[in-house]
This record gives sequence, structure tokens and C-alpha cells, in this order.
Amino acid sequence: MIKLVAKIRKKEESPKEIRQSGFCPAILYGPKRENLLLKVPQKDFSLVLKEAGTTQFVDLFFEGEKESLSVLIKDVSRHYLTGKIIHVDFYQPDLTKTIETLVPLEFVGSAPAERKGGVLIKTLKEIEVESLPKKLPKSISVDLSSLTEFDSKILVKDIKFPEGVKPLISLETVIVSIGEVGKEEVIEEGVKEEVGRIEKETAGSEEEKKEE
Repeated sequence: MIKLVAKIRKKEESPKEIRQSGFCPAILYGPKRENLLLKVPQKDFSLVLKEAGTTQFVDLFFEGEKESLSVLIKDVSRHYLTGKIIHVDFYQPDLTKTIETLVPLEFVGSAPAERKGGVLIKTLKEIEVESLPKKLPKSISVDLSSLTEFDSKILVKDIKFPEGVKPLISLETVIVSIGEVGKEEVIEEGVKEEVGRIEKETAGSEEEKKEE
């Protein structure tokens, strides 16, 4: 159970004042409720975000109350320079209806092709899925052990999704692949060396002509 205690935000409180007091402005909304302005402790929320991400339910308590609401962290706004959290959106979904959201990909194991000189190329780091709220996984595992040769790849269709979780992108989309190092770079370097050699020979010939 991931808990977080919030306070009801007063209308006269400015976002700047809230942040200066160690809290973060927030809003709670959902299909079956009115929008509610809140504020949550900066430090507490940072820990909750790390644990829950945007796919795991948070038990949101209001200060002084014993009952909690099951909510998801829908959006986190950060300062464009400092990266500090400046606003949070909480979403209370209808648990009987599916939602669409991004779930992080967790790459596990190692790719044998890397030991042969291949380069691991991660095309996706998260994937959009549709699921009932309570069935959302924290992450989706991608086993790299099948990447044994150069040009090996793992597509969306190769992933085993949890029951009730449906991907919302093409099943042919590449998630991760192996690229072969060196071919283009070696050719390009060889061309550069050849051009350099020709330029030196040409320069030498020109000097000889001047001396004549």
C-alpha cells in the first residue's frame, strides 16, 4: 500500500506560497468527481512518485480523515531549469472502465550479441497500453537474451503482456534491436585516409613543379 496525505488547498493560497512552505500544488479530478485543489508535501510526494510511478495506485488521504481514495499520478510538471516538481495531477478513475496510459519497459538480462561487438539500440522506453485501472502493471519486462545475432530485434508482438493489458501500438513496432558496429565507420575512415593520401601526393607534385 502506497500512502500519501494531502491537504485541501485554500483559494487564496498562491502556488509560490505553497512551494515556499514545502508543499507542492496539486489537483484531483476524475470522471465521477468534481475537481479538487490540493497540496502535498514535496518530500513525501517525491518518494511516492519513485515507488508508484504513473501506473500504480496511491492511497490518498486527506489530513484528519481515515478514509482514502485510490488515485493515479496522472501528470507531474517540473521547472524547466531546476527540474523541481512544481505541480501534480491526481486522477481518480472509474475502476469499471479501461484507461489508456504509458507503462515503462524494464529491460532484463543481457544480449549475447553485445559480446560479439553488437550495439544495443532501445527504440522504446515505455509503451502505451489499455487496461482496467487495477490491472495496470508497474512495468513490462523485455528479456534481452533472445538477441543473439547482429540485426536481432524484439518487436511488440514478441512481448508477453499481463492478462487484461493490451498494447495500443502496432505489433510490428521494434522495441529493441542489435546494430553492428564499425562497418560504416570503417568504410568512411578508409575513404578519408584515401582522400588524405591523394591530397598529400597532389601537394607534393605541386611543390615539385614550383621547384622546377
